[in-house]
Amino acid sequence: MSGTVGTGNIAPSSITRGCFRLDGATHSGLRDVQEPLRNFLEHLSQAVVAVEPGGAIRFLNPRAEEVFGYAAEELIGEPVEILLPEAVRSVHEGQRADFLSTAQAHPMETRSALRALRHDGTEFPVEIGLSYVPTSEGPLAVALVIDISARRRAEEAANHSAKRLALLHEIDRAILSIAPSEEIARLVVQRIRQLVPCRRASVTLFDHEANEVSTFAVDAETETALPVGVRMPLSAFGGRDELQQGETRFVADLELVDRTAFEDTLLTEGIRSIVQVPIRVQDHLLGSVNLAHDAPGFFDPGMIAPILEAADQLAVSLRQTSLREQAERHAAELEGAVDDLRRVDDLRRALLSRLVLVQENERRLIADDVHDDAVQVMTAVGMRLGSLKSRPPGEVAAALGELEKTVELSIERLRRLVFELQPASLERPGGFREAMHEILAALELDLGLAVTIEDRLPPSATGRLSPVLRATMFRIAHEAVANIRRHAHATHVSVVYEERDGGFLVRIRDDGVGFAQDAAPPNLPGHLGLASMEERARLTGGWWTIASAPGTGTTVEFWVPMNHPDLSSDVP
Repeated sequence: MSGTVGTGNIAPSSITRGCFRLDGATHSGLRDVQEPLRNFLEHLSQAVVAVEPGGAIRFLNPRAEEVFGYAAEELIGEPVEILLPEAVRSVHEGQRADFLSTAQAHPMETRSALRALRHDGTEFPVEIGLSYVPTSEGPLAVALVIDISARRRAEEAANHSAKRLALLHEIDRAILSIAPSEEIARLVVQRIRQLVPCRRASVTLFDHEANEVSTFAVDAETETALPVGVRMPLSAFGGRDELQQGETRFVADLELVDRTAFEDTLLTEGIRSIVQVPIRVQDHLLGSVNLAHDAPGFFDPGMIAPILEAADQLAVSLRQTSLREQAERHAAELEGAVDDLRRVDDLRRALLSRLVLVQENERRLIADDVHDDAVQVMTAVGMRLGSLKSRPPGEVAAALGELEKTVELSIERLRRLVFELQPASLERPGGFREAMHEILAALELDLGLAVTIEDRLPPSATGRLSPVLRATMFRIAHEAVANIRRHAHATHVSVVYEERDGGFLVRIRDDGVGFAQDAAPPNLPGHLGLASMEERARLTGGWWTIASAPGTGTTVEFWVPMNHPDLSSDVP
């Protein structure tokens, strides 16, 4: 059966296999068919129609009455073609005769072209399976008919949803690729017309400062009087109040409403119904997506879901473009201030030199004071306690011995403080290496760490560092070592000195616990001094970096140039 209900050439399927046979059947129609078979056919959930060789309907079950909208008595004796669209009835008669002459069962036919006709004249899609019952008067054709209208509607809805998602994904990709808004708007109107059949789709943008609206993108069946680039007053567009509130505007028939100039133009082009969807970012109305059709009342709320989603994405694109244009304007403004910033940077460099010199002088004075006062006093106290140790007996002598050790420890700490405030070795050429050796040796002694120093600086380095840069390098390195002492819990520390790109590079690496850099801003407890290290290096014209992660240790690396304005004749 080709595109019809009844008998015919049926494609293979998995439903309605085999045939109905009655041993020694000599019955006419189904009246005398064995009762079990008759009950089976009457109670099937599919519609069943039995047709005699001449084409008259001999039997239909209650489900067939429901599907076709006839009572059984209205169809019994009528030609089966009454259940077919008129265009295929003549073809069907020949197919029916062929089927009964071969008397072979056919499984369920699933081709999409099969359609049937209800009593009220409406057509509907079906699937059909064919079999036969042999009788003394010839075989009866038995058709099982399934109304697949609901399935077909679901398939169409799924197909529409897939197209909608494809549109949204395509727009997403265009936005992520930073495509121009004009290109994305053209894509939106083209794809919307594929999803929602309409005569015209357009995007309009609002310029609230100029009180104008402009056509930004258009896709239409025919040439239009409102192409891309047309500008008009906002009052000539219509619907702004609803759009401003975030509402979608439907006009069922332009002939029946008070029209604006924009709508008059559409009406002259044969447009009768329109829908306008706002393009908004927060409460700011950027424009609208507009659809038009020549049939009144064509659009309904169920059709505009993809338009709403596309409008939201287009709003993102327009906002992205606006922000990018603002950034470009700001960049142009900032470029004009670069020279001023460079001059300020030069002043900061000079200030750094003066600041470091002042700090070093202050540290030197503090070191001198501590050495001349506190260290000498504590030394005297230690001597006196030592002389008393032999006089008192027993526990007093032991206590005095402990006090003597405490004083010795205090003296050692004061001496270390003096060194950290102002290493005397920094005053000498090559003093950076010597000062670093001292603080690393103390780290190794106090914590039992293994310290490796790799000095790659050439013996006859041509560059020379000023006292300012020498002191700056030491302060950065000292802060890094101090952080290892306080926080790292390391077992090994490696230090590298090398000459690179016209400057000196220092790398200090430990195998300690490390830390999560994203979760540990520079000024949180446990990470003090990171910002100061970076600032010191940057203000010399160099750079500073830190790399760390939990369980992987920490690496501090910094570089300072040899061609700093304050160069002198010293190497580190």
